Amino acid sequence: MPARSQVPSASTPAPPAYPQPPAPPAYPPPAASPPAYPPYPAATAPSAPSSAPAWANPSPTQPTQGYPTHDYPSQGYPAQGYPAQGYPAQGYYPAQPYPTQAYGPGASSGWPGAQGYGMPDAEPEPEEPEPPFVDLALGTHAPLSLDAEATVELPARILLQGGFGWMPPGYRALVTKLVSSASGGDDALATLVDGSLDTTLVLRISAGWRPVPTEGFEIWLGYTAAFLSGSVTPTDLGATVEDPLGAELASELASDVKLQSTLHNIHVGLGWRFVVWDHLVVRASVGYTQTLGATSGVSIPDEALEAEAAPIVEKSLNDAYKGFVKLPVVGLTAGYRF
Repeated sequence: MPARSQVPSASTPAPPAYPQPPAPPAYPPPAASPPAYPPYPAATAPSAPSSAPAWANPSPTQPTQGYPTHDYPSQGYPAQGYPAQGYPAQGYYPAQPYPTQAYGPGASSGWPGAQGYGMPDAEPEPEEPEPPFVDLALGTHAPLSLDAEATVELPARILLQGGFGWMPPGYRALVTKLVSSASGGDDALATLVDGSLDTTLVLRISAGWRPVPTEGFEIWLGYTAAFLSGSVTPTDLGATVEDPLGAELASELASDVKLQSTLHNIHVGLGWRFVVWDHLVVRASVGYTQTLGATSGVSIPDEALEAEAAPIVEKSLNDAYKGFVKLPVVGLTAGYRF
């Protein structure tokens, strides 16, 4: 194929006579910080190569550094844009450590830490506030209580929690059914336990740990005290004592018999804590509570009958609590974080 002629055709105007580029000046070494560049001039769209004059497509012998490669000044000045590929254009002293990307708002910064230039840096993830935290909440631990609780999270994600609550009638009925089922259907014992649950206050003290810093998983271990008080009829009381003492209790007593018990329990649990909008705290948990010890008292109006029957009734209650109060517990609370 014949070599392309560099002579302008008759229909193409002759290109202007460009002077030969001077030798590049001896630039000083790059400074420790980038120079203050002038604003980057807006570039105009280049002409299509097919319509450009022949002289606009340089030959291998025609110098290109420092001169426009298309219609002047289509790509800015010098040839590679100013200062798009470093400063100055190709052939002068090296672009590094000067920025290698276009300089100015909206372009990626070539200098580490340069603010106000280049693509905006990704926003850092918000850091979780440092403990201690104090949470006050209301909720339930079914089937034990509706309660109010306070939780403190200390450094190292150590948790301390205390709560105080009351057993509603629905929970009382559920506990009575569980005791009756565990005792093999002993209705007299279940009635005695149900009578002792007329008023039940529950105190919970727990210690825990949140093992994963970025998650809400929690592990709990603690002590639960239940304070029970109530009453039963003489007939129901007599049904728990063998005759002839049981029959005597049912016939001789004219008023209800008061019962009091204190249960000492251990509880364990696993839970998850959710924090919404930095202050709303929701905790859900599953656990297990078991009575390890119990003390009971019976107040019988007749002193002689009380001395004889009270130890029997108290032992029946204590044995029932220690043997049958083994409860799965489901907790759900919501509160405010300070």
